[in-house]
Amino acid sequence: MLQGRVVDLRGEGVPAAKVWITTALPPAAPVAQTIADGEGYFLLKAPRMDWVQVQASGEGTCRSAGFARRNTLAVRIEVHDGVTVRGVLRRRDGKPVKDVPVRAYPEGRVLHHSHADARTDDEGRFELLSVPLGPTRVVAWVDGEGLAEVEQRIAGDCDVALAPLTEPTTNLRIEVAGLPGAKATDASVRLLPYAKGGLRELPPPLGSSKLDASGVLELESLPDHEYRVSVYLDGFVLGPAQQTAKPKKGPHVLKFTATPAIATDLEWKATVAGPDDKPVEGVTFVMRAIGGGREARATSDAEGKLTFHCPLAVGSDAVVYSTDARWALDQRKDGNMHGSSDRRFLNAHECKVDPTSPLAMRVAPACSVKGRLLMPGGQPAAFVDVELEERRDGRWPDWMTMAWAMTDRDGNFKFARLHHLDDSVRVMVKASDGAAVSEPLAIATAGATVSAPDLQLAAPAIVEGVVLDAQQRPAPGVRVWLRDWDLATGQQRSGSITEVITDRQGRYRFLGAPPGGAYLNLLDEPGEQHGFDRACAPFEVERGKTHTIDLQLPAK
Repeated sequence: MLQGRVVDLRGEGVPAAKVWITTALPPAAPVAQTIADGEGYFLLKAPRMDWVQVQASGEGTCRSAGFARRNTLAVRIEVHDGVTVRGVLRRRDGKPVKDVPVRAYPEGRVLHHSHADARTDDEGRFELLSVPLGPTRVVAWVDGEGLAEVEQRIAGDCDVALAPLTEPTTNLRIEVAGLPGAKATDASVRLLPYAKGGLRELPPPLGSSKLDASGVLELESLPDHEYRVSVYLDGFVLGPAQQTAKPKKGPHVLKFTATPAIATDLEWKATVAGPDDKPVEGVTFVMRAIGGGREARATSDAEGKLTFHCPLAVGSDAVVYSTDARWALDQRKDGNMHGSSDRRFLNAHECKVDPTSPLAMRVAPACSVKGRLLMPGGQPAAFVDVELEERRDGRWPDWMTMAWAMTDRDGNFKFARLHHLDDSVRVMVKASDGAAVSEPLAIATAGATVSAPDLQLAAPAIVEGVVLDAQQRPAPGVRVWLRDWDLATGQQRSGSITEVITDRQGRYRFLGAPPGGAYLNLLDEPGEQHGFDRACAPFEVERGKTHTIDLQLPAK
């Protein structure tokens, strides 16, 4: 069973929120749904997957999503006040564009899965419901004229005018060889544009476009950004896995090759042995690209043999990991492997796809670390993110995160499928409910199961207040940054940023602010990266104290 809580950006539970899990591929039909209780808590039967995406919305809020890992099946979903945005989509000559998707994307560092969708009517009008307050891009694609976009801070119900941009454009042609004509139109092309320092997602249908019957997709008048392009089709492996079109280098032609997933040359035979060099039976393994994506699963037989129908093209970098909590992949990591420096990959087998050479894998009994987290008052700390850090001498910082978990309703957490490690590990919590860190723990022996002593959160610090505009009215939808400051030297300490967005009443709240020097920034416009000068004098955050600081937007 999946358990979790729906909260707003102030950390308060959202009563009677709707919660649902949808299928991964369109049409995104709900496969399970429920209603949260009066404090935002819910319990939901989830499909058996390594992770699931859970969506939620409350009365008067936007829709948002969170991700639950199989090892805990617990999730915390943040939503925000939602409003209605209306408008008209027109061509450059002023004529309305009918029957076109329009999407509103939140900008900033929170609410990444909270977009809202609509479709234009015969007069080009659209109505986007439950758009979260804050900096927002409203975008649509106009055939023959390119991307229409408007960016603004959404502070309440409003109207926008949407028309194609006048910025430089480029053309992109994608060609896929090896697809039967009957299958070509089922393939999806994913475009990820990068500009202005980050990902600039495209509206439907560009986010997942379709090939024609000849395996070609022609896109004209795209904004001249960098595009990372991938092609997907069930039953086929597309290579290369991703290609990049650089700005100012167009027009672009990107060529891919499709190979049936059941093709003999993509059957990669493998063996698995244990510490005693004997075959290990009944272990299910997953193969995927290092950065995620399509997966292939296979289970070892009595002789330790298995066959992957490889999801990646020959020559691609891949990792293999076990879904069985009893075993971790045991590969000696050389200096060129991710696992030599990034301990998240220590329990995976890294390889380059080559079906002509059998894959030999070894496993070792997996380690685990479990424990219980308590609130400052002693009650269970439910649905709190917990990190497992590992320490290495001579590195800065000396402690780095290697695994993540979330507590359940009773405050229990568990890190599973860990590879044994000579260096110490510790449990670290830096959450809105407070902070805690365990004493160093040892998982130096394969198969070690460590029960950490109960961890009790120290009382959190809170920084909150109201943001006012130039007319002394509450300012909804303003980004507020909490940043650290060295009070002794009068300088920035680490550059870390935590962000919230003001609600309908202009209120903001940072829960679990770290102790020490801090100051606040305000960002009033979409696309801002640095904010105004300090919105308040630096101050000392004290553990367990509530700091109330009202802020003023500068006059424009």
